[in-house]
Amino acid sequence: MLLIKRKAFLVFATINVIIILGWMITSADSLLTITLLIWTNMLFFALCDLGKRSMLFAFLVAFFVFLMGREALQQFFLYKVEVFDADVQIHSNVCLLISLLTILIGFIFFNRKNKSIASTVTFNNDRILQKISLYMFYATWLFAVASKVIVARYISSNSYWDYYTDYSEYLSGNTILYAISKIELMMPVALSIYLACMPSKKQFRLPCFFYLVYLVVSLGSGQRSTFMLGILFLVVYFLFRNGIHPEEKWVKKSYIVICIL
Repeated sequence: MLLIKRKAFLVFATINVIIILGWMITSADSLLTITLLIWTNMLFFALCDLGKRSMLFAFLVAFFVFLMGREALQQFFLYKVEVFDADVQIHSNVCLLISLLTILIGFIFFNRKNKSIASTVTFNNDRILQKISLYMFYATWLFAVASKVIVARYISSNSYWDYYTDYSEYLSGNTILYAISKIELMMPVALSIYLACMPSKKQFRLPCFFYLVYLVVSLGSGQRSTFMLGILFLVVYFLFRNGIHPEEKWVKKSYIVICIL
């Protein structure tokens, strides 16, 4: 374990050096560079004890994808995107920096004050609730997939912009489509209840496959949030279950390789 951490430290130290060299070569924004360095080392901090810091890891991944990715491509890889005013860019980078530092300090403080979730929370493995929630998941899954297909077809026939401006009005004018979109909201709730019943890894394989299919179909709408957050939800759950049930090996090396890819 110590050898693995040393190797990981060398990898992240190298990444830090590369970021600094990239800043010097491309004359990237200094505030963004500092934020990126803090983010990189927070990621290393989370990976050092992934079983207890899986939520921090998932947050950092989402933080980069949704808030830092565009700017990093623009600054370090000279990716051509629309340019904001300098004062807006500075304000944005300051907000990102403050957010990361606050999250890091808060996580360390409250992590010391609280015990591990696994030692304080007990779960009621109710077989009836587990079956009902699973059936509800399968039933609502059909409507959830149908809803995403409808959205994809609407965007294909109109435009991505129209989805945000006119789609809600389009749904309200069609009772069946409106009902399907509302039933879709029940699907992740049913899945969460099922997962809270602590199914075995073997029991979860089929629901996991169906949920992954739903996430892939959601990409047809041109949005990445549903897919990305769904994947992060699964990653956190797998890490959590691996921490409290290591004998089942919820997280394998092959899973890590697939996630990285």
